[in-house]
Formats: sequence, structure tokens, C-alpha cells
Amino acid sequence: MQRIVLVLCILCALIAGISATLRAVTPKSGMVAASLGPWRFAAHIGAPDADPYVRARLFLSGELPVAAGQGYTLRAYEDAEGRTLDRQCTYRLRSPFPTARYFTLTLTDKDGRLLANLVERYSFTSSEIVRAESGAFEIIISPEARPGNWLPTGTATGPFALDLRFYDTPLAATATQLSAASLPRIEKQGCLP
Repeated sequence: MQRIVLVLCILCALIAGISATLRAVTPKSGMVAASLGPWRFAAHIGAPDADPYVRARLFLSGELPVAAGQGYTLRAYEDAEGRTLDRQCTYRLRSPFPTARYFTLTLTDKDGRLLANLVERYSFTSSEIVRAESGAFEIIISPEARPGNWLPTGTATGPFALDLRFYDTPLAATATQLSAASLPRIEKQGCLP
């Protein structure tokens, strides 16, 4: 009887330990990502001295991070009000963006895969953006076609994420000089009925 209790205790401890570890290395985990408004980033993800939790996240996701000193990646799962990003809703992102020679904005599902859509447009790069004379711009994310800088979320339902990558930026890869005011605001405009 004591052996059965011992085996059950060991099994429970293993299950709890594996579950806690997996939860700790998800992209939304506070152990791996810091937050600035809705934007999350792993401060040392591309550095050679990345901590074990960051390394475990990279191993599980298969993600290839931007090297330290070359840029960084921000990811958002929620809008400016803290609501989960929904494929059936329309969102607007406005400049300012942090200073960088080049950036990309990509739509992905919660597992990091590109969002399938009929026009096969998954991202914008800074060289493609239509800008006003002042240099300001906005990007519309919506299931329905929009004029200007539009990224389609497709016909599927469910949550999605925004990946914003900066390359050749004067900010350190640790992104310690970032502030919420220097990042684009994700404004919800409405949803399909």
C-alpha cells in the first residue's frame, strides 16, 4: 500500500512539475516576456546569455530570434483595452513606431503560424507602407478589404497575434529604452455581426 501511495505522489509531482514548466515557457508567461501595454517582448531572447526559460521557449516554438544588437521582436495578443485580438474585428495601428531602419508587422495565430486569407497577404514591411506627407501612417487589420495599408485576418474565427519586428535599430536588443508611448496603439474599431 505504501508503494502505491509513493508511486502516486511521484506521478502527481511529475505532472505538476512538467505542467508548471510548460506554462512558464509560453510566450505569454511573465518569466519569459516583459510587457509595455499590449506589447510583449523577451528582453534577452537573441543574446548568447539568454536564461534557461527563454531557451526552453525557443526550443519548444522553433522560433529563430533576431540576434542581440540587430533588433528585437514585440508580440501583442490584446488590443489597447486589454481585449483579446479577434479575427472578426477591425483594428487600427498608428505611428509612431520606434526608430528602426526596417520593420515588419505580421499576423499570426496563437501558435505563430501565418493567418490564412484569400489575398495571401500576411504582413507589411516599412518599405511598403503608404505614408502621409508628414511621414505618419496607419495600418488597418480587418476581415474586410480596406483602402490603404490593410492586412486581412481571413474568414476564420478566433484569436490572433501581431508580431512587430525591428531591424537595425539604435535601441538595444534588450529593448530597455522602449516606452509604451513610443509603440503603436492597437485600437479596436468594431466587429462583424
